Amino acid sequence: MRPGLSEDWFKPEDIEILAEAANTWRNELAHEKREYHPDIKAVKSIRLVEHLNYAIVLRELGYEDAEIQKLLDQALIR
Repeated sequence: MRPGLSEDWFKPEDIEILAEAANTWRNELAHEKREYHPDIKAVKSIRLVEHLNYAIVLRELGYEDAEIQKLLDQALIR
């Protein structure tokens, strides 16, 4: 599992699937086709990006991985 990410939120085998869903969503926004209807994978993929962003910022601020995971588990809700 990636440092700072809880397996309660994201299973390791789901990371690649969610990355693809996020890329599809990004492509739709970039091309404005207005044909894309997000599914649960798209929603979860955006949540993954949110977690990664927080983890990056917290790591830059000097937090350890265990502290980051604890903060994310407490601060972010399902």
